[in-house]
Amino acid sequence: MCTTVAGADATVGGQTYGPSMAVTAERAFEMTDRHCLILEIEAPRWKYLGAKENAIREQLDMSLTEYSQALNHMLDQPEALAYAPQLVNRLRRLRDQRRRVR
Repeated sequence: MCTTVAGADATVGGQTYGPSMAVTAERAFEMTDRHCLILEIEAPRWKYLGAKENAIREQLDMSLTEYSQALNHMLDQPEALAYAPQLVNRLRRLRDQRRRVR
C-alpha cells in the first residue's frame, strides 16, 4: 500500500488529492496514494480514444502535461519499481522506444 508524504492530502476512493507531487531535494521520493493512482490509471490498455485523458482530468485534476511529467519522474524511482514492477518496466521500455525514435 502507498504511504502519504507528510503535508500532502490524499484520499483515493473519495478523491481529495494533495497540493503537489513535487519532490524537493530536501526529502526523498515516497510513493503517495496519488502516485499509486497514476500507476493505476496507466495500467489498463485503454480501449476508447480520450478515455484515459478523461480519467486523468476527473480523478487527478491534472493537465496531460502535468500527468506526463509526474509519470516520467516516477518511472525513474525505485519505489515505483518496487510497487508495480511489471507495469513500471513496461512503461520504461515504451518510453525508451519513443526516445530512440526521436
